Amino acid sequence: MDFQRFNHLDWPIQKERILAFCLKGRGFWVMDATGAGDPIFDDLSVVWPRIEAVKFTNQAKTELIQRLIVATEQRQISWPAAWNLLTNELKRYEYAVTSNGTITYNAPSGVHDGCVIALALANKARHAISHNQDIAIFSCDRAEPALRASRHVIRFQ
Repeated sequence: MDFQRFNHLDWPIQKERILAFCLKGRGFWVMDATGAGDPIFDDLSVVWPRIEAVKFTNQAKTELIQRLIVATEQRQISWPAAWNLLTNELKRYEYAVTSNGTITYNAPSGVHDGCVIALALANKARHAISHNQDIAIFSCDRAEPALRASRHVIRFQ
């Protein structure tokens, strides 16, 4: 299992770092391809065809986070204690109920949630692949400026 977070990098450098990181494991890739992540997905899918794009809607995000909550509570997933960044994001993550009863999940304003989203995508992917494959997860942190978004990459072996 491995984890990298990087931000404030231009797209070409981010793509090279993602590719180098993931080629170590050569597994199945899952990527947040919402908004700013879409061109990154397009470029990476040319060099690695085993990549799945996830486009976030409120409903899709709610389902991902609720599945992550259940998996965490039932101890179906875990992560190394050294991954403080992830643990801290999870502790700060919150939900709200809108006036029409819709549940939304987000980090507080100004706080990142890319690690939480990456873990939620990994949880989704673990059901879709065999257990002897690597999974690489990419999440774009929406709290970063659009042109220099941060990336969170988790690889499970």
